[in-house]
Amino acid sequence: QGILQHHFQGQALASSSRGGPNAKLATVPEESRSRSKSFRTFKHTLKVTPGDGAGLNLEAENGGMRVTKVFDMPGQPGLYVGDLITKIDEAPLRGDYDEVESTFGANFRDGVLLTIKRES
Repeated sequence: QGILQHHFQGQALASSSRGGPNAKLATVPEESRSRSKSFRTFKHTLKVTPGDGAGLNLEAENGGMRVTKVFDMPGQPGLYVGDLITKIDEAPLRGDYDEVESTFGANFRDGVLLTIKRES
């Protein structure tokens, strides 16, 4: 029981106060359990038109370009606010903000393949 109290301070022990094989930890309420985020990765072909560009507002961050707005024109079906573009034309978007923007800009064009990371 001493080991359990050391590692689980603040958690009440249920059942036997003496420990042993029948000692159980109290259930932790759902809201206090930490939930790990899960992500899915997929590909998207970027549509760029002369008048409307890609129709996206993007913000550079350490792991890629975050989609902050998707405009109706030219339309990017399947892209949503919050998506993270992690690669453009298989070039990883890593490094500081300037490196991410530079890599993205160097590969930006109609029909380029993007790798997208989305929280599920």
